[in-house]
Amino acid sequence: MGTLRKLPTNLLEALPADMDVRCDGEELSALADDLAYRGRAPLAVIRPATVDSLAEALPLLARRGIAVVARGGGLTYSAGYVIADRAHVVVELRHLASIAFAPDDEHVLEIGAGATWAEVHAWAAARNLRLCFRGPASGLFATVGGSASTDAVGLGSGRYGSLADQLRGLEIATGTGEILRMGSLTDGRRETPHGRFGPDPMGLFVGDCGAFGIKTKVALPVAPVGGPAAFGACTFDDAPSQEAALAALAAGGLCEDIIALHSPFPDEDSQPACIEFATDPATRAAALEHCTAHGGREAEAALVAELYHNPCPAPAMMVGPGGTRWLPVHGIVARTRHGEAMAAVRQTLHDHSQLMEREGLTCGLSSMAVGRDRLLVEPSLFVPDRPPRMIRRYLPAETADTLRARPTRPTAEAAGDRLRCDLIRALDSCGAQHLQIGRLYPFRSRLDAAADALLATLKSHLDPHGILNPGVLGYP
Repeated sequence: MGTLRKLPTNLLEALPADMDVRCDGEELSALADDLAYRGRAPLAVIRPATVDSLAEALPLLARRGIAVVARGGGLTYSAGYVIADRAHVVVELRHLASIAFAPDDEHVLEIGAGATWAEVHAWAAARNLRLCFRGPASGLFATVGGSASTDAVGLGSGRYGSLADQLRGLEIATGTGEILRMGSLTDGRRETPHGRFGPDPMGLFVGDCGAFGIKTKVALPVAPVGGPAAFGACTFDDAPSQEAALAALAAGGLCEDIIALHSPFPDEDSQPACIEFATDPATRAAALEHCTAHGGREAEAALVAELYHNPCPAPAMMVGPGGTRWLPVHGIVARTRHGEAMAAVRQTLHDHSQLMEREGLTCGLSSMAVGRDRLLVEPSLFVPDRPPRMIRRYLPAETADTLRARPTRPTAEAAGDRLRCDLIRALDSCGAQHLQIGRLYPFRSRLDAAADALLATLKSHLDPHGILNPGVLGYP
């Protein structure tokens, strides 16, 4: 395990022999941050070789009061793995990355939580298969376990919804080191890997940001690759026409992917509003008609076609135009309230227009269909501030160092934080829900008292020493 100085010697000696432990100072400093938040550097990074190693380590850490936060790909912006006020270790599950068919069922994959979406895509493609829900566009680094902890939407969401909608089985390690298996991964039920059976508790663990347990294995469906896809796109002269077309296209249920690019703020005349979609050749004309019926003019579907063929591109979204800092926020709203949510977002941006102009902030706007009934709205702020330390793990070193050499802009950073909070309030006024809740989005305050008490009791039962990502979701 090398020469380590931060963890107590007696703890190091007690950890499983096959536990990979790292205490490199530069790496630990980078792990203190996500894309938006700065925290405290962890004492170490631990990478268990097996689920049993993780289960053995958790009680040892609990007895010493050391918190544990699981980290997937790390490309989040809601402080989901950022701890500012407690000694902790980061768990990375890159050694738990096996991919295999469920027993006697080649329509379900059992995936180690540390596997990236890119690795799963490659494994499936080699067998002429494809995932139904294909994961986030950050899948080059994002892990399947991380996506289960935050829930996720992405490629395939237009037809299949979020990861939670496709989940077939889940395995987690609790704060006491107990291993729970649910759904198709339940002991004794592996011959029927079809997911839920009666009051299955799986849903309690999706989107918990690791507060209730560390995901170690996830089961998801796959399907034959099938025939070629078809793509379409339309541009629109005004926002109401685009929003009406988007709602109609989503409700039609014809498309695997639907992405809307709205006019950016404040340069609303710089690019036309557009909708792009991926569907089947037989339904392309019907999907296109949903757009043209609301004034859309057919255009080239460049973005959605590129993502369909390359679902895990390099994470260029980490950096905005001109090297600015990317600071996104999102909300998932009912399809019938999408226009209301877009109006609330635009009004918030207009209310802050003088602040944005003074500090050099701009904002891109996009939407994505999540099944037939929901639409994700994502304002992306671009802030002329120094990017976080963690980008060096993802970008070429020379590029990252050049960006990190930029001067800090504390007033611009503060303006971005303020505007992002106001955008969340605007979206929440339209009934928005959120993924990757972390420490950014309100959660406990939106529960009724009985539901909050139930989840608090669950947290206490599964994590009696309070070591699993303390503070996330608002639970100690």
